[in-house]
Amino acid sequence: MAFTFQPQNIVANPDVLFFGSDTTAHREKLKTIFSYVLGATTAEMLSAEWEVGALNKEYRRKKAEHKALTDASLRWRGEVNTWFEKAKELGLVNPDEVAPVAWNVALNRLRDITLKTSSDARQTRAHIENSLVELEKLRKLDSDQSIVVAVNRQRLDGVLSLKASASYYVEANGVQRDRLSLSTWLKEVARPGADNPLKIGNIQPSEELAQLCDTLAIVEEKARAVPRVTESLEKEIFSARSEMKASVEQLNIIRTRIREVE
Repeated sequence: MAFTFQPQNIVANPDVLFFGSDTTAHREKLKTIFSYVLGATTAEMLSAEWEVGALNKEYRRKKAEHKALTDASLRWRGEVNTWFEKAKELGLVNPDEVAPVAWNVALNRLRDITLKTSSDARQTRAHIENSLVELEKLRKLDSDQSIVVAVNRQRLDGVLSLKASASYYVEANGVQRDRLSLSTWLKEVARPGADNPLKIGNIQPSEELAQLCDTLAIVEEKARAVPRVTESLEKEIFSARSEMKASVEQLNIIRTRIREVE
């Protein structure tokens, strides 16, 4: 019941009773605490929520491991295809032969190729033409992927610039919020018989005072809403960086293959 009878200017200020309630971390803590204090949740429910959080954490870890293994498999598959193309260029493999899909079969085929010598090489015009065709395809892929990298770089730069502007705006609004948490306090002081601890004079309710308090309330509300914008920007930055990293890695793979074919 102590929460119920706090003055409005205390409850409405995010930096007093519910400190930092305009941030995600403190807001989530308050949700947990108040739901338990008010009897909306039980200890068993809190334990179940904690278990769900632990399972989600384990799921994200497994998902990251799966992605790492998938990326490694793709790299190995790319290396197998590269060695097959090299063998075609040297005339050790028929020009129309492709790398087997099955991993064990592909490894056994590569082992057979390594047993061949220069006397087994039979380089023909088809081998050379296939290399030239592949090189042309790789250059086209390089051009297209370079455009993707440029687009992702521009997107990341734009989001980072927006974050810098938002951070400046947050700081400015933080100053306003700290200085202007007065809307409810002024209304309290203007009430008949209210305490006036600062002895700032006799404040009477009026239309001008009500308009001032309404304006201050709008500014305070905007100041409290800004952190949500920065949170969404962090997610956008993470997404942009991930796409940038993936596109650059793909471009490097293509250019490595071009050097090998050339």
